[in-house]
Amino acid sequence: MIKKTSKNSGFTLVEVLMSISLVAVLGLVVYSTLNSGVRKWQRANTTNLGEDINIFFEKIAVDLRNSFSYKNIDFIGTEESLQ
Repeated sequence: MIKKTSKNSGFTLVEVLMSISLVAVLGLVVYSTLNSGVRKWQRANTTNLGEDINIFFEKIAVDLRNSFSYKNIDFIGTEESLQ
């Protein structure tokens, strides 16, 4: 025996449009979240030239301060000039 299907066995146009709209909204939310995360990651990983220069000079200053012993060297001069 062959069973006849009824006319109401498919999806309505409203159901299809609502499901497509829901998928589109969810896709947009996921895309904007990922895009925002990628932009923040790129901004965090870019090198800041000014910061790198400051770190370089700070390391040089520490090395120069630690390279000489000033115990036996007398200072001759004033705060404004050296003699």
